[in-house]
Amino acid sequence: MSGAVANRLTAMGFEQPVDLDLLPEKWWVLRVDAAAMDDQLECGGAMVTVEATTSAIVHRFDGYFCEVVGGSFETQEAMNGCVWVEAGFDRLSLGAKALPCVIPDWIVGRLAAQGQFTPVPFSKLADTYWVCGMGGGVVSTHELEDQMRSEPGMRHGITDGPFKSHAEATYAFDVLWESPE
Repeated sequence: MSGAVANRLTAMGFEQPVDLDLLPEKWWVLRVDAAAMDDQLECGGAMVTVEATTSAIVHRFDGYFCEVVGGSFETQEAMNGCVWVEAGFDRLSLGAKALPCVIPDWIVGRLAAQGQFTPVPFSKLADTYWVCGMGGGVVSTHELEDQMRSEPGMRHGITDGPFKSHAEATYAFDVLWESPE
């Protein structure tokens, strides 16, 4: 597995080597020998990126080169939905249809302290609110997801969050405008 996946699993409390039986029916992004996908191809001739469950890693790809480059995800939808990521996150470790939203490293650290390791699916923080800089105001996770799906590639300047209520997020937004005394 890639170093990023190994580090993520270590942060989640797993020790290497990770026994895949401890992560049943999770979803992963893999780089596998193309021969695993088509027996007409020669082993070692090409690599492809695929999405697969834990059982597919064990049963389908066991005789081929296989590197886990992303995961684990609870569902295939979580792998391909909107996700929170840190700057510099390897986009190739997400599903092909995933929409990443970059958040500052200090928010990544805050989430990690709460047991949420990037990439964090939006569904895990569905009822939260975010501050989008001085000009962006306050937005809910749901509103942000709608924007991301309707305007792919749009940058969202998340500067603070997550907050449990709109009032908490609004207060944090208002603090941005206060002048120091």
